Amino acid sequence: MKNDNRISVKAVCASITGALMERNEDNFCFNGIGMPEVHDDLEENLIAEVGGQWVAVFDGIGGLPRGEEASYLAAKTLLDEERPWTEQDEQNYETILLQMLKKINDNITSWRKDRKITKMGTTMSALKFGQEAIYGLSIGDSRIYRMHDGKLEQLSTDHTFRRPGHMKSALTEYLGKEHQAEFPENSFFCVPYEKGDRYLICSDGLTDMLEESKIKSRMEQPVEEAVTSLIEETIRMGADDNTTIILAEVESETDEVQNGSDAMQSESDAVMGKQIEYIQDGAEITSEEWIMQLQQEKYRSFGFEYKNWKNENLIFYRTDQDTNEKHYYSNFVGIVRWADKMLLSFPKSVKLDQSEGYLKKLEMLKVYAKLLDLYLADVWEAAERNQKCKPKKAPWNMVSQSVEQWCAQTEKEQADTAEVQIIAAVKFEKVYEWLLGWLYGNQISLFGEKVFFESKILDQKEININECQNNVYSWKVYGKSGNGIQDRTPVFKNQEKKNIPDIVIEMDKEDSELKNICCILDAKYCGWDGESYILPGNADIYKQFFYQEQFVKLYSKQAPEKEVKIYNALIFPDYMGDTVRTNKNKEGILRLCAVAAFDLHKDRTIGIWQVNLQKLIEGRISSDEEVQKRMQKNCRGITESLIKTGKDFLPMRTK
Repeated sequence: MKNDNRISVKAVCASITGALMERNEDNFCFNGIGMPEVHDDLEENLIAEVGGQWVAVFDGIGGLPRGEEASYLAAKTLLDEERPWTEQDEQNYETILLQMLKKINDNITSWRKDRKITKMGTTMSALKFGQEAIYGLSIGDSRIYRMHDGKLEQLSTDHTFRRPGHMKSALTEYLGKEHQAEFPENSFFCVPYEKGDRYLICSDGLTDMLEESKIKSRMEQPVEEAVTSLIEETIRMGADDNTTIILAEVESETDEVQNGSDAMQSESDAVMGKQIEYIQDGAEITSEEWIMQLQQEKYRSFGFEYKNWKNENLIFYRTDQDTNEKHYYSNFVGIVRWADKMLLSFPKSVKLDQSEGYLKKLEMLKVYAKLLDLYLADVWEAAERNQKCKPKKAPWNMVSQSVEQWCAQTEKEQADTAEVQIIAAVKFEKVYEWLLGWLYGNQISLFGEKVFFESKILDQKEININECQNNVYSWKVYGKSGNGIQDRTPVFKNQEKKNIPDIVIEMDKEDSELKNICCILDAKYCGWDGESYILPGNADIYKQFFYQEQFVKLYSKQAPEKEVKIYNALIFPDYMGDTVRTNKNKEGILRLCAVAAFDLHKDRTIGIWQVNLQKLIEGRISSDEEVQKRMQKNCRGITESLIKTGKDFLPMRTK
C-alpha cells in the first residue's frame, strides 16, 4: 500500500489460536489486509510500513455465538473505509472515529438480524497513523499500550466490570449492541508522534497471560524479536485464549512533523495555562481572585447512604466571632479551570509545594486526573446499576474523552473563557473510602437496597447484611387484648441501608493466630486540626461497636461451630509522616498509631491506624500490576502483623 505520510512506522503482526479454543475468533487490520472469516493461526508474522494507515485488533466475544464472524465483519468494514486522512479529518478526528464505530456496529447488528442470531459482538482497538498525530479508539478489553522513554503506559480504557465471585471481568462495552447510538467518551484519544515510541495493540489473550512488567521487558527488544518473544512467552504460560498482537515503532520523522509536534505541545500549554496553582482540601483560601470566582460554584457528589447525588459548594466560609471577617476554605479535591489558570486541590495530608515549576505541577495534575477518572468511572457504573440513584447526566464537566485525556489533549482552542469550569470535583471522604476498599480488597458491596457481604469464613458470596434478621436488636410489642388497643407491630418499619460498614475483610488462614479473623475498618478522612489528631466521638465508637455485634451475631448464627474474632479499627491519613520506610514496613504504607480502650467495654478495643495517602494514590493509579499487587500484599501483611503482635488490640469473639 502506498504511504504518502511523512512518518516512517514499522510494524509487526502475529496471531495464534488459544490452547483452550476450538478456533481463532480474533482478527486484525494490517497493511490493508485482514484474516478470512474462518481461520486458525497466522502462518508467519507480517511485517510492513504502516505510516498513514489503520492498524487494529478485534477479539470476537467467545461467550456469544459467531465471535469469528463479528470480528471479521468489523475488520472488513474498517478496511473498506481505509483512506488517507486530510488535515480537516485530523482536526475532526473524534467525529470520524465515532462515525466509524457506528458503521461497524450497524454492520454487525444488520448481519446478525438477517440470520436471526440473538447476540454477537467483538472488541476493537485501533490506531490511525495520521499526518500530524496518532489517533486511537478502543471498545472492550483489547488494549493499546505506548512505550515512551522506557515507560509502558496503557492508552486505552478497559470497558469491563468485575463481578463478585468471578475470576474474569465482564465486558460492559463491545461492538454489536442493539441501538448503540453513543460510545463512552474514553473510547478515543490522540497523541503526538515521537521518534522511538512504540505502540502495542493486543487482544486479552496476551494481557491475561503476561503481567505488564513482562510485556514491557520484551517490548524493549527489536520490534520483530519483541513480537516473537511475546508470542513465545504467552505460549509458555499456557496461551489459554486466542492472542493477536501488533507492535509498531515510530522510526523517523521529518523536520516538518517535528515542528508540528512542537506546535501541538505549545497549543497544549496554552490550553492548560501556564499558571497552575495548588490548594488543599479543607485549607484556607487566601487568594481574593479565586474566592471571587469560586464562592458561588457548586458540584455534585454521590453518596450511597443517601442513595443520590448531592450538591456541594466548592468553597465554604466561617465567620470570625472577634473580627466578624469571613474566612474561606476549600471543600473539594479536583481540578478547576478559569481563563488561563488551573487550580488543583489536593487531599488532606498530602504534601504540596507551591514553588514547584510548571512541568512538575502539570505532572501532579495528571496524577490526580487519572485518580479521578478511575473513581468517577466506578461511581458512574455503580449509579447506573441502581436506578434509584442514577442521575440524568454526568455530574462533572467532561471537556474531552476523560479527565486524564483532557489534561493531555493538544488540539483544543485556547482557554479564553471567563467562566469557571469544574473539570472534576469530588467530596474526598468517598474517594478515601474507595481507595482503602481497593487496598484491602473490600468484601462489602452495594446493589440497590442490598448490602452484600462475600464471606470466605462462611463460604458464602452474597449475604445481605441489611436484612432485618441481621440486626442486633429485636422488638417486643406490648398491648392489652380486649381493651381496644391494637397490635403495634405494623407501625414499626425497618431502616433502609443504614448498616453499612466502610470496609470488611477476613483472614481465614491456617496460621492459628490468623484463623477465622474478621476486621471492620472505618475510613476516617477528617480528624486533624492542623497540629494533632482529634479523637473520634462517642457516636463513631458506638457505631463500630454496633457493627462488631452485628457480625458476631452473623457468624454465630451461620457457623456456630467456629470461633471467629472480630477486630475494629479506624484508619486516618498519615498527617505526621509516621509511615516511613523501615525494615518491617518496606512500602511505608500503613502503621498502628494508637489503641483506644474503654472502661465499660474491657473485652474489646479499637485500633487507630495511619495510611500514607500519597503512596496509596500512586499505587492505585499505577499501570504496573506488580506494584499494585505488592502494595496490597504488603498492607495485608502489616495488618496480620498488627493482629498477631498487638497485645492491646482486642477483638470480640463469637464464643
